[in-house]
Amino acid sequence: MWTLRDGDARTLWTTQWPASGAPGIAQRLDNSASASVSESALGVDAQGQALAVWIHMEGDRARLWARPYRAP
Repeated sequence: MWTLRDGDARTLWTTQWPASGAPGIAQRLDNSASASVSESALGVDAQGQALAVWIHMEGDRARLWARPYRAP
């Protein structure tokens, strides 16, 4: 996972790599024009599946997002 910064804008991207070692596919997870996407990480849920996790600030409210992270 990585964050692309362009001025105040931030876009959170992830690349999923197949176990075969073939080239991965980049996927945009979140976008913010006000630099409010941050703290991205990979985590594991109770079933052992990988999750992409990040914080998106909306004013005074912080929202924690998670998305399943699976190889294609």
